[in-house]
Amino acid sequence: MPARQQLLVLWLSHSDPGSGICAWSRYDAAGSDTGKSGDQDAPPYDSALSAMRDGWRVVQYPIAPTPASGDEFRLGFLKHEFVLERLVETP
Repeated sequence: MPARQQLLVLWLSHSDPGSGICAWSRYDAAGSDTGKSGDQDAPPYDSALSAMRDGWRVVQYPIAPTPASGDEFRLGFLKHEFVLERLVETP
């Protein structure tokens, strides 16, 4: 059976994979998950670590940049992005 990739992108509150999820999105090339980004009230897992325990593999781990002096409390993009994947066999 051919395998298809599923991606799970998690933005966490810290760079620690056990920290809480702030935002998430899923992409499913296997076609078994028809959800879209922002269509759920709760994240699929409580952390990247719990997703890893469920078989998701980390593809990208966030780099924790040092903010410039005075920028510590400025808002911007979500910094702590984890990209996870798993392969699902399809008929």
